[in-house]
Amino acid sequence: MASIYREGAGWSARVRMNGKDVYKGGFDSQKSAKKWARDQETELDEQKAPRGMGCDTPLALALRDYVYECVATQKGCKAFVSRVNVYLESAGLALLHAEENPREPGKDIPLTFKITERPVSERRLPRTFDVYRTARLEKRPRTAAQRKALATMRVRDIAAHDIEALKKAMMDDQFSNSSINNELSILSPFFTHAHDVWNWSPLPNPCAAVAYRKVNNERNRVLSEGEQVALANALATCDNRYIAPFVWFAIETAMRKGELLKTARWEMVDWEERVVHLPTAKGGKRDVPLTWAAINLLKSMPNFGATGPIFPVTEDAMDSAWERACKRAGIKNLRIHDLRHTSATRHAKRLNGNIFLLQLITGHKSLSMLRRYVNPTTKDALAALDATEPALEALAPDAPAPAAPIPAVETQVPARPKTRRLVRVVRRRAAKEIPVPEAASPSDAEAALSENVVRVDFSRRTAA
Repeated sequence: MASIYREGAGWSARVRMNGKDVYKGGFDSQKSAKKWARDQETELDEQKAPRGMGCDTPLALALRDYVYECVATQKGCKAFVSRVNVYLESAGLALLHAEENPREPGKDIPLTFKITERPVSERRLPRTFDVYRTARLEKRPRTAAQRKALATMRVRDIAAHDIEALKKAMMDDQFSNSSINNELSILSPFFTHAHDVWNWSPLPNPCAAVAYRKVNNERNRVLSEGEQVALANALATCDNRYIAPFVWFAIETAMRKGELLKTARWEMVDWEERVVHLPTAKGGKRDVPLTWAAINLLKSMPNFGATGPIFPVTEDAMDSAWERACKRAGIKNLRIHDLRHTSATRHAKRLNGNIFLLQLITGHKSLSMLRRYVNPTTKDALAALDATEPALEALAPDAPAPAAPIPAVETQVPARPKTRRLVRVVRRRAAKEIPVPEAASPSDAEAALSENVVRVDFSRRTAA
């Protein structure tokens, strides 16, 4: 409903519609005020009512609805839900649980999750983990207090300084830069979705004004040849017969852990083309080429010729077996994902640096990300340089080292002084201008010539 009224020397208009109040004054005439009011009514009528309670919804409830609507179709749903549960627990709400929906194997079916709710009282954690988690939270009181304040705050009341205060609290509690950015990556897309899809307006994104922290999480850990021998001996004692083939197959193919454990199936192996057809992967569907070593590994598997997953092992079982094997081998700071770095680095040498073939093997979308997985060392650089040098005869232990080639020295002949040349020119000019009598003797001619020579003082000349 529009209200048109005189205000001061001009006219003003106010439109109240769909829970919104729009006002404007300073119109010259009543007609122009009515026209503006009609335009505002038309624009507000085209806009649908906001979803739910709109901007008056507490942040924790809004995040819960956002998970049901958007996050359930994302690959990182479980990680997102675990972060949202922190806000739900701070507000005293039921926690969420994400479980992957079953898919028909071998088909390109998008990954979805089933979201269910569990009361906080039904949450059961292992005793050791619960003690560790409680002690960890007690060391970070500033972040817990700020999260609790945000969880119970209305969405319309959250400003950029509130998000900045959360970031500052996490920095004071010594959270890593990656954890701080993950916290912002929860809130920022939610505010954007609420404004664009749920029609919660006016609702600016308060995270847009907060700068992300710089993260340097690149790793250059590669399995060395000596470590590989020790790891092979440790894997030979594993009770699980799939652990060792998993490790060597990961090095041969540069496949991710999730692709090997969850996606790869025997039906996807094309023995004639020597590829594994992955219908779903991190970067989309792709074909993984198989080396002859990888083919032999598959044929030596205990379940060769069967159907279903190639590696029927859960992620938890694989992680536990990997930690025990590395401990027995005496290898430190080596993750399963580092095998992908190892494979990319070794394949780069075999392909003589052909980055396009290497990108086909690893499945990276960009060359910049591929560069992070190729981690050569100074020993590799020296080996490549030594291979390009000419072959030298084997030297005896007591023989002197070959002398370094003596560089050629260019000798420069000093330029002749310009003084002599100028004197000769003056003498020639004087000889042409002064005639010598025919009857004069040679001595007389020389005396006449010497008397007419111009004396030039070259020490006082200046450069041109």
